[in-house]
Amino acid sequence: MKIKVNYKTLISINCMKKKIFLLCNILVLLISFRASGQMAELPFSEKIQTATDIFEGKVINKTCFWNDQHTLIFTANTIEIYKVFKGNIRSSEVEIITEGGQIDNEIQDVESNLNLKEGDIGVFIAEISKVFTPKSKENKIPVYRTYGGPQGFIKYDLLEKTASDPFRKYKNIQDDVYKAIKEQTQQSFRIIKPFNIDKMNETDTKKESFWSGLFKKKHKKK
Repeated sequence: MKIKVNYKTLISINCMKKKIFLLCNILVLLISFRASGQMAELPFSEKIQTATDIFEGKVINKTCFWNDQHTLIFTANTIEIYKVFKGNIRSSEVEIITEGGQIDNEIQDVESNLNLKEGDIGVFIAEISKVFTPKSKENKIPVYRTYGGPQGFIKYDLLEKTASDPFRKYKNIQDDVYKAIKEQTQQSFRIIKPFNIDKMNETDTKKESFWSGLFKKKHKKK
């Protein structure tokens, strides 16, 4: 049996494939360009030198509120302080203000914004915020914002003992975060509340082992 090949159809299909491939590449480049254009990497030394306050802590609460004009939603992230690397913080808690949030059915999402979750632990490279929260007005709790948005938060991975920000991964918290900050500030950190990376790591590992062991026992019974 002879099969007739329509060369015009093959050429048309090949051209279509090339166009689709080209469009996909352009789309990828546009997305990459847009992402890089929204946020330029700030040098580590600049962040440390410019920030008014640098501290280690944990997000223990999040509260959204309107500005006085009722046009913008902000989120007050309450931070439990462990260490102070720079600044005069003496209180056990401060607030980090981020733009956007949700109140009832109203949602405001801000691109390239720091998005914190309860339980997040890390180093906050901050500066004093001009936005006051209901809690700060009432209790006079210090209020900050991160320097450089998402780049002002170095998030810990306690299981791996690593940390990261949007542009960089820190392989060792002790060496690449603690010591690196000290080299820039030329001062040792102050302890507000004891926090040991190794002990936290051991605790998390034990919890994971406990639940995985429990799951295996239940699975065997079935």
